[in-house]
Amino acid sequence: MVKVGKKLAEEEDWGRVFKCKKATLPISYLGLPIGARPHSKAFWNTLVLRMGSRLAPWKKKFLDKGGRLVLIKSVLSSISTYYMSFFKVSRSFFWGDGVEKRKVHAVDWGTICKRKSHGGLGIGRVLDINRSLLAKWVWRFGKEEGSMWKRVLCAKYGISQSSLSWKWKAPSSASVFMKAVGSLFDEGSVSASILEGGLKILVGCGDRIRFWEDVWLDDCSLKVAYPRIFALASKKSGTIRDFGSWQKDVWRWNVPLRRSIFDWEVNMWKVFCMALDCVTIIRIIPDVVVWTHRPNGEFSVKSFQRCIEDSLGDGQVDVVFSWGGITPHKVEVFIWQLIKGWMGLCPKVQYGRAWSSLIQAIGWSLWEARNRVVFKGISADVNYVIDLLPPTLNALKFNVDGSAKCALGRAGIGGVLCDARGKVLCLFSAFVGARDAIAAEMLAIQKAVNLYASKTTFVGRDIVIVSDSKSAVDWVNESGIGHINLVDSIYDIRSKLDYLGNTKVIYNSRATNLLADSLAKKGLASTGEFIKRGEA
Repeated sequence: MVKVGKKLAEEEDWGRVFKCKKATLPISYLGLPIGARPHSKAFWNTLVLRMGSRLAPWKKKFLDKGGRLVLIKSVLSSISTYYMSFFKVSRSFFWGDGVEKRKVHAVDWGTICKRKSHGGLGIGRVLDINRSLLAKWVWRFGKEEGSMWKRVLCAKYGISQSSLSWKWKAPSSASVFMKAVGSLFDEGSVSASILEGGLKILVGCGDRIRFWEDVWLDDCSLKVAYPRIFALASKKSGTIRDFGSWQKDVWRWNVPLRRSIFDWEVNMWKVFCMALDCVTIIRIIPDVVVWTHRPNGEFSVKSFQRCIEDSLGDGQVDVVFSWGGITPHKVEVFIWQLIKGWMGLCPKVQYGRAWSSLIQAIGWSLWEARNRVVFKGISADVNYVIDLLPPTLNALKFNVDGSAKCALGRAGIGGVLCDARGKVLCLFSAFVGARDAIAAEMLAIQKAVNLYASKTTFVGRDIVIVSDSKSAVDWVNESGIGHINLVDSIYDIRSKLDYLGNTKVIYNSRATNLLADSLAKKGLASTGEFIKRGEA
């Protein structure tokens, strides 16, 4: 039993009643002191010494560079610290430094900490990891409305429990934790710009979004975007639901003003009202906060850390070396050092004849391996054989696909509907404008569902819609919001699937979807839509 604050007269009695040992702060829990000052160096000394003592015996006996890299990323970089106090431990361990001898560090630690696509090993900076972990509390604040920790925090600092936004300045009397999270929103900081750009509020019924303070309409709050209207408003606090009402199932805005507007304020008022009318209030859907840096809208520490790396200018993308995950990790680290020229070889060896013939030797070995397969009759693995199975009797199969030239280039969709005998019942190919690949895949599924629902002769027959986009299939079949930019299409598909009842959407590899893929590419090259229906 640990007391917090002043000593109580009943402390001795409580200890006997609950049969608890008495202790005083700070105490040790999971290897870290609780109740001590985390800004003090002594707070982390125990952990640093313990990790250093455990790393030292391994340096030469068991682990190569690949193993050391795995250990650093999975253990050392997982420890959430406020300071970069583990950088030296990680660096020394990776290069195999001992107590008596320091080995050559062939690459600077900043390069090693870069992500793999930018020429590093993807270890990450401890300070960036810490900021990312703190940012997750901001995300949880908006998602976990009824959690105990949020209720305690809101009660202590006078925050509304229904609030979706953490952004507020911590008072000087706040705890170290509150000040640490509040520091993420320091003006001009990288974390503030990432959070403000990444956390977006999706309006539902409007009962959790503060009308004037929260950022839900544009890139800033209404009181910042329309300061004159805010000054005229007689009600300067409340949620969206407090600034309107439902009239015959239609939402009507009502922003009361303390006086009539002047002639020179009319245009400003009209722009304000037009902006409000662009928002759809949905009575049965709750307000939610989404993370725009991931397609599914869910926050992750890794995505926030990647945003920090991008904002700091992590360098050009490394197209020389690809981490395929096929060879052992120690081999990949070796090739990485080799390609970068960080092997510590003398110039005569590095540019010698044997070293220059490395690529030729590898190519010859691959050619010999191919000849052994071709001329010695080695059969292919059965796992690479793909069977194109037709649907079951009285069922239909709709293969669909989407195609796009680039991130937001020309896009097309295509699909083919067949019965159990392989007879083609419907074909479609269409140009869908400027879309990315995943949007085209989703539109192809939506088109197939609409075509099936519009044909009365198909009603009552089971149908399987097949797509080679696993992400699109997962978003349709799961219960979440899916991709934040495809919410309308996803909800339309789900509602029609629920209405039809005998329709399901499944994933299959591209090799089983070649005809639909060809139709999608034809749609990409066209300017219109082609649909051909046969007899069921």
